[in-house]
Amino acid sequence: MRVAVIGAGTMGTVHSEVYAAMPGIEFLGIVDPQWERAQALATRLGTTAYASYEEMMVEDPDVVDICVPTPYHKDYITRTARAGKHVISEKPLALSAQDASEAIQACKENGVRLFVGQVVRFFPEYRKLYDLVQSGRLGDIGTVRTFRGGRFRMRGTTGMPMNTSVEPWLST
Repeated sequence: MRVAVIGAGTMGTVHSEVYAAMPGIEFLGIVDPQWERAQALATRLGTTAYASYEEMMVEDPDVVDICVPTPYHKDYITRTARAGKHVISEKPLALSAQDASEAIQACKENGVRLFVGQVVRFFPEYRKLYDLVQSGRLGDIGTVRTFRGGRFRMRGTTGMPMNTSVEPWLST
């Protein structure tokens, strides 16, 4: 399977590292508006950095993994689906239910699969909690609140850590 990644940030790096090591995957490369960042990651992983989405798509990937800020998911999902390529998208799928529906519809209309990386539920600690609640061993549970987060900085800043950032993704 031929895979390409959009985004060389935190999640794009994680996904790229996995693809580079995964048997049976031809990891085509990475595109990011900060070409130097994509180039550094691609060099480290022995793959290609692309200057644009269009340049990457010329390589004819089977799957495109979208690891960009959420406001750009719908655009890349629909463009990729219209190109007849399967899509992996980081969570959340979109900022609104309407955008999510349109992204899903684009994949259906173009006969491609869409996978949204909602993987936390498979983590052992979350599965254990689920099993405990389902077993009744904890009594009647009305609400469970959990937190999972990290310290992320906006690109190019050294200031206060932020949980999210939005930046202009270059798309030609």
